[in-house]
Amino acid sequence: MEVVSHMHGKNMYEIGYHILPYFLNDWERFKHIPLGVRAHSTRVRGSGMMDNGIEKPNVHVTLSSRISAEDCTRLNLVTSTLRM
Repeated sequence: MEVVSHMHGKNMYEIGYHILPYFLNDWERFKHIPLGVRAHSTRVRGSGMMDNGIEKPNVHVTLSSRISAEDCTRLNLVTSTLRM
C-alpha cells in the first residue's frame, strides 16, 4: 500500500483515523467531511472512549506499508514501514 486512498486521501489526511466519540465530541469541526469518510475512519480505528478529552481506543492499528512514518503519525496510526 502506497497511498491511504486515491479518492478520499485529502479528507483522511485532514481528519485522520479516530474512534467515533472523537468525532461526536467535536461534530461542528468535522461536519463538512462526508459521512462515508468519517465512517471509514471509525471502522478502521475501532471502538474506544474519550476520557477528559483524551482518545482511548480499544485497539491500535499498525500499518506495514510504503506510507511514510510521518504520514502514519499524521493519520493517527502506527507504522512499520516496508523498505524495498
